Amino acid sequence: MKIGIYQLTAGNQQQIDEESNAFLQRVEKISTIEFCRLEVTTFSQYKLNLIFVRTGGTEAMFTEIYQKLKGPFYLLTTGEFNSLAASMEILAFLKQKQEQAEIIHGEECDIALKIETLYHQRADYNEVIKAKLGVIGKPSDWLIASMVDYEVIKRRMGIELLNIDISELLETTKSATIPTNATIHQVMSHKFDELTLTQALKLYQGLRLLITKYGLSGLTIRCFDLLTTIKNTSCLGLAILNSEGFIGACEGDIPAMISMYILREITGSPGFQANPAQIDHKNNEIVFAHCTLPITMATSYTLMSHFESGLGVAVRGILPQTTVTIFKLANDLQKCFISRGEILENLDSDHLCRTQIRIKMVKDVSYFLTEPLGNHHIIVLGDYVEKLEKYFMEL
Repeated sequence: MKIGIYQLTAGNQQQIDEESNAFLQRVEKISTIEFCRLEVTTFSQYKLNLIFVRTGGTEAMFTEIYQKLKGPFYLLTTGEFNSLAASMEILAFLKQKQEQAEIIHGEECDIALKIETLYHQRADYNEVIKAKLGVIGKPSDWLIASMVDYEVIKRRMGIELLNIDISELLETTKSATIPTNATIHQVMSHKFDELTLTQALKLYQGLRLLITKYGLSGLTIRCFDLLTTIKNTSCLGLAILNSEGFIGACEGDIPAMISMYILREITGSPGFQANPAQIDHKNNEIVFAHCTLPITMATSYTLMSHFESGLGVAVRGILPQTTVTIFKLANDLQKCFISRGEILENLDSDHLCRTQIRIKMVKDVSYFLTEPLGNHHIIVLGDYVEKLEKYFMEL
């Protein structure tokens, strides 16, 4: 197995080379490992990449290259030349940056076993495809626990977040024309106010044009601002985007958008961004509801107005009674919620967002009352718990 290794050295280079090369050769001899030298620009070249802290005095050197590297960070050390001491200082620095990192140290046979174990634990999808996601407007004011650090997201996940002013969407929408395809034809076959539906579809096309312009894999929009500017909503547009293979999240919720993107990459299926609405402790059940269900998730659907405002076009869909996965990534990437569930029934309350489903949860519903990772959670049809857990063990 080929293991990438980047070396940090301070001091007598010739002596260090002799000692450290002999150390690496001994590890290779008792294992299936082949160490392959890395540069900063090729650091993520292999399935598993190590930083060999060969001496002390390398701490400041590491800080100079840190932002050019992508974790997780595995610090290989020896018992010579203050290698371990320097690694401990670097590890403390990385933990302060909320990076996944650890030191590999001990007898050479233990080091070899640890490296081989790490290699085999790496998931085939140990990182999602690098993407660019748009943030139109900014997160809604009520998402007070959903702020993210753009640089951390880019460094740890390879996802670039691009801010787009909502005024650009409004200008783009003015000149947008409704496309003619099977999906749009199906949507327009539903009975609804023609003017409102036409405007909602032009808004969808405006979002679609911005995706093309900026090369986005998806977006989130501060959608409630549309209620005062154009008296319409993006619910339908987001429902269509998610059905077309893009990510469309509402309320400017960035963690929800990233969660939807991860689900799409791992499962190949769209996710339903929904609010927990009612919790039944006794039966471990929860009602989720929202207005932006991807239309391809539904066995059938109707068009309604947006719940909170009575404006625009939203989707009330009927979902199959089947196994689902409920997922949410924390805004700091440190935690996530993953649970299997079973859709028991579709509801039609006048006091909830338009698509409403009751789910029997596997994990204890008390999570939602004691330690939730925000209000929006993402639901995907099928059982992907094991795949997600494996992915996040790596992240």
